[in-house]
Amino acid sequence: MSDRQTSKKSGGRPPERDEAKRSAIAVRTTADVKRRLEAAATASGKSLTQEIERRLEQSLSWEKDLGGGKNIAFFIGLANEFSRAEAFSGRPWHEDHATWTAAKMLTERYFSSWRPLPPNSSEIAKALKSLEAARSKMRKLEAEFDDAWPLRAPETSAERLLAASPKFNGMVLTLPKTNEEHAQYAAMTEALSAAADECDHAERLLETACELYDEESDRGRDIVKQILDPLHLDRARQTKAV
Repeated sequence: MSDRQTSKKSGGRPPERDEAKRSAIAVRTTADVKRRLEAAATASGKSLTQEIERRLEQSLSWEKDLGGGKNIAFFIGLANEFSRAEAFSGRPWHEDHATWTAAKMLTERYFSSWRPLPPNSSEIAKALKSLEAARSKMRKLEAEFDDAWPLRAPETSAERLLAASPKFNGMVLTLPKTNEEHAQYAAMTEALSAAADECDHAERLLETACELYDEESDRGRDIVKQILDPLHLDRARQTKAV
């Protein structure tokens, strides 16, 4: 069979120089996706193959430029927040101030939902749990103390003088009289004092645990200052150029 016959049998136009270097990929898709691709190709004045290739290249480029799957997922969600604001107002967020304000508030909430846990989140959680346990114990002991030694109306002149203080608001504390009551009173006040110490200790632990969180926040603010500092930007550009 001659070369001419072979060329005629293969049919179609000879490939362009650029196309000769391309690889064929068999792709199956739904009818809806095909219809949308065909509509996009018609709108852009490209062939269906060119439109598919353009969109694949665009997708790969975005993945590289945006920094991977997590960032892509984040920005898709961010765009959804813009769409939510526009759906309610009926105006584009970048043209209408009210829609822009709504989009800003929605995106701030959305961005906060992506906030990572601090590096010592387990320590903070443990300190919070200890503090809540100490405060719960303190509240229980205070309730028991109030039941055992309630405030009452003053009976003597000395008590009335004491009750006149704004601290007591016209009432005085019931005090123990018998040895048994004195022992009970001493035990309860000692327990209250110990519980107060536990609360103070738990609060100090929480403050210590939060120091690293505060340091991380300060480090983030320093990063922003460096980014927004024109001199820093110039130095960064010079370093990149070198």
